[in-house]
Amino acid sequence: MRSLPWSCVGAVTLLVLFASGTPVAAQQKEPAKGAAVDVKKVIEAWIFPEAVKEKQWSNFSASPKEPNPSVAFRSTARPYKEVWSFYAKKCGSDAKYEKNDLGGGQDQNGTYVYFSRPRTQDGEERACFVRVERGYAVTVTIGKKKDGGADLDIICVVR
Repeated sequence: MRSLPWSCVGAVTLLVLFASGTPVAAQQKEPAKGAAVDVKKVIEAWIFPEAVKEKQWSNFSASPKEPNPSVAFRSTARPYKEVWSFYAKKCGSDAKYEKNDLGGGQDQNGTYVYFSRPRTQDGEERACFVRVERGYAVTVTIGKKKDGGADLDIICVVR
């Protein structure tokens, strides 16, 4: 059986959480009147510290005039375990790396889920972290590089 590409899994997860976030959103704090979510600022806030642009098109959106949704691609030489822990904490989880399969939760600002597993028989690891808050949703997929670092794909949708 052939598995789905991680970008498809991440996108589907984001859409499911985004669509199902309405009941939780009703429990969340209302944003200040006139406050708009800036998709570029959300993307920047979710980029791992010291991550670098390695591709010619490291940021991508449907239109330069309307950057929503927006995608960013980055890479880091920092250990995969450190990157995994950063995104778990960024989502709101206190989970530790130790090959966690999946988890999730919610707080006063939103909901989150994460899952990780080997992608191939040779042990290549991948993980996906999704955070939904009032006004936006962000999905981060990370992949372990052969040198132990990580590649990052960050997708943000503002609603």
